Amino acid sequence: MDYVAQREITVGTPEPYPWPEQVEPVWLTPREREIVMLLGRGLNRRDICEVLKITSNSLRVHIFRMRKKSNDFDI
Repeated sequence: MDYVAQREITVGTPEPYPWPEQVEPVWLTPREREIVMLLGRGLNRRDICEVLKITSNSLRVHIFRMRKKSNDFDI
């Protein structure tokens, strides 16, 4: 395989990306906001269940509903 130095690789200029139209905010319940906050802090599902004192099935349902809410918007 031929070696190509990084400075020799030609990179084209990026094409301007069109900004998406503004979408309505996704309204989350207080429990869903707690889950998003804990996911953002890097907790896994088992830890979230322990912190919030809920079952893994309840967490699965919350995440399913949040995904459904976010998929209702075409971005």
